[in-house]
Amino acid sequence: TVDGWYGPQDAFFHGDRVEHELKVMVGDVKLESSGHLADSHTMSGADLDFRLSGSKISTLLETLAVPPISEGAYDFRIELEPRDGLTHIRLLGDLGSLQAHATGQLDRLIRPQLGVINGSISGPNLAALGQAFGIEGFVEDAFDILANARYQPGAVHIDQLSLDSSADRLNVSGILGTDAQYKNTRLAVHLDSREPGRWAPLLKRDPVIIGQARLVGDVFSDDEGIFSTTASVRLDQSSLELDGVLGPLTGPLHPE
Repeated sequence: TVDGWYGPQDAFFHGDRVEHELKVMVGDVKLESSGHLADSHTMSGADLDFRLSGSKISTLLETLAVPPISEGAYDFRIELEPRDGLTHIRLLGDLGSLQAHATGQLDRLIRPQLGVINGSISGPNLAALGQAFGIEGFVEDAFDILANARYQPGAVHIDQLSLDSSADRLNVSGILGTDAQYKNTRLAVHLDSREPGRWAPLLKRDPVIIGQARLVGDVFSDDEGIFSTTASVRLDQSSLELDGVLGPLTGPLHPE
């Protein structure tokens, strides 16, 4: 059964305030959503409650043609509340064996310019999660992802972005430019891996045996969007130092 309404009907066309209430029941799958958006183009001024629940998420994923990122019962909730000029966010993502949680405050949900967001995702299969976003080649490991970021006009300050799998730990921090060329970006990257050759499928290559590896470096761009890097790579008893220009990320790289 489906029961609901939204209006005004032309609100999304003009970017006006839009209100809605929706209830959907299909078998044991239950979806409920209600509230309003002050600006339907930027999704600012959101006051919304959303809940999706059911007993078997694998059936829902199969219906939606999503890779098997999780299994079990699920109860996914999003609560948005406008306060002090920002939208306060609370995400309780119980998706069975995959858990996603986030809290924060943003000026708008599309291309935010101001605010803070803290989140985490953990699950049983990183490869399936990558496939859900159109990325092939991730390892089929359980994983934990943590992210803490602050938004300012023209930049995202990444206080922490980490990925942990059974044999890998990746940490990224710094400033990411938000224009089309990612100008004035500066990121520090630290990777420890017991076997980075497992990730070769990301580069359309077969897995290889490399051994334990550590990478410590910086990736940065100038005010024209030209990226450079300095990095130190250690592979067992070998080491490699990198220092040079990569080129713009918006086209083919031309490393020097």
